[in-house]
Amino acid sequence: MLRDLFQAWPRWATDVFYTVCTIVGWRLWMFTIKPWLRPDEPRDVPYWIPCHTISFFRDYVQLIEDGLHASTSADFKCESNLTGRKREPFSIQLLGKKLYICTDPRDVSTIFDDTVTFGFDDHLSNLLTSFGISKAALKRAWHVPKPGDWCFAADNPVNPKQKSLIHAVEDIFTQQLLPGDHMDVWAAKFLASVTDSLSGSTDDIRLCTTGGDCVWCGGCGGSDQQGGLQRQVSLYRLVSSVSVQATCRGMFGSHLLDIDSQVVEYMLDFNEHAWMMVFQYPSTWGKLPVDEPRERLMKIIRRFVAVPEERRAGASWAITSMLKGMEIVGMDTESRAAMLLMVFWASVSNEHNSCFWLLAHLVHDEALLALVRQETDAAWRAVDGGEPELDIKYLCANAPNLGSIFNEVLRLNNTAAAVRVATKRTVLSGGKAVPKGGMLVLPFRPLHTNEMVWGDDARRFKPTRFLDGNMNSSKTKDTMARNPSFRPFGGGATYCPGRTLAKHEVFGFTAILLRRFDIRLAQTRGSLNSVSGNVKQPFPQLNSTTPSFGLNGPIKGQDVIVDIVERLGV
Repeated sequence: MLRDLFQAWPRWATDVFYTVCTIVGWRLWMFTIKPWLRPDEPRDVPYWIPCHTISFFRDYVQLIEDGLHASTSADFKCESNLTGRKREPFSIQLLGKKLYICTDPRDVSTIFDDTVTFGFDDHLSNLLTSFGISKAALKRAWHVPKPGDWCFAADNPVNPKQKSLIHAVEDIFTQQLLPGDHMDVWAAKFLASVTDSLSGSTDDIRLCTTGGDCVWCGGCGGSDQQGGLQRQVSLYRLVSSVSVQATCRGMFGSHLLDIDSQVVEYMLDFNEHAWMMVFQYPSTWGKLPVDEPRERLMKIIRRFVAVPEERRAGASWAITSMLKGMEIVGMDTESRAAMLLMVFWASVSNEHNSCFWLLAHLVHDEALLALVRQETDAAWRAVDGGEPELDIKYLCANAPNLGSIFNEVLRLNNTAAAVRVATKRTVLSGGKAVPKGGMLVLPFRPLHTNEMVWGDDARRFKPTRFLDGNMNSSKTKDTMARNPSFRPFGGGATYCPGRTLAKHEVFGFTAILLRRFDIRLAQTRGSLNSVSGNVKQPFPQLNSTTPSFGLNGPIKGQDVIVDIVERLGV
């Protein structure tokens, strides 16, 4: 009878029926029967199309949230505040590769601590390749020099431990970025650049109002009642341009800016789209948005690489040492430029966003702004009867409120993830096993919004969170900042050595801005004088839709517009 029924159907209806049965059967096997038969394997996040690629690039954070729900057993109820979620490893399919997502703090700590079982080198090779380093150069960069090798140099000042170039560069930047003379020099250049930019003495950064005029030219400004010049600016534009230029000067001196004054613009554009290159986003219509800024930056850095060493004065110790190391192993010019671009990008991808979010919270809360201004003002000290100078080390050690806000900003806005590759089959929490060669992804946001650690208000900004400690225990504020669920700088072998420098830069930027200007939330866009009858600007939303490698900025169109007025007599 069933066969007769099918024979009576149109051919297309029969084809549709078989297709639907096949898809339903496949989904039943993949996401119901298979997990039951293989309980030790991490659950796959369900999907209808062959992988999660579209979901990943459309909203990376939401895909992880969906995975947290999918990894929850049927008998483990999810409450509305999500506190009932299990945090067992789960998996997603991305561009033909399975990724194992780990969000349990215990798993994350285990993976970070075990550098033998969970390696980083394979992922680093893929990252270097995506930035344009040739296969031959990559092979040279991983080669461990031995006596008699082309790259062996006795008493090598750049690589005294005779490591591979890549691991030697890691050591170089650790020495550069950890507290010490090298870091102090970098930080001093950064803060000097910020001071120059915010003094209005330079016009190489164009920070524009909503009307399009340059804020430093005075064409868009008026005067307040005390006679100080008042300007209305984009907070994100202000912070991003000044911060990225300062980092550029800290790393390369004035060289890149001398080659092309638009290097800051190119880097900001590149940073916005860099995820496309790293994740090998498919190009359907030719060039991707990341291609043009990358080509412009590569052109600039190639010219910098070609500059003789004796003419690179002003470049940081790390950049100079890195170039020497690349020369010793015989890396080609294109690969040298690509490796420098990756380091440059890594150095600018977080500070300006963390500084933006910190200042955004301050201008939306006048009491909080006054509290932070009091702490930053105390760090300006006259030296030998001269003009007051910023004592950045004093500020970082004696600004508890600013420190708590900084940590809270890092907690809420970090959408990055660490990546490791399993060198052998390993069992994690819940008895879930990751196979040899499996790529593990450790997203930080689920750790930072874990209600079991941070409480029911885990997704809300709370400026005193790192002052209060854990409400559910007697843990101190120091313990909270060291909690395994707080990973703003990663962990293990890749624990960011620039964490102290980042604090100096963000605290210093904030102190210089508040010293130079009175800053307040603009009451209306595009007009400096009309301040009545307007609704307060809403707080911007975090852009969590695209993959990130640190802190993301706001959703486009959700900037913060501020009025800044010169402070006279300071």
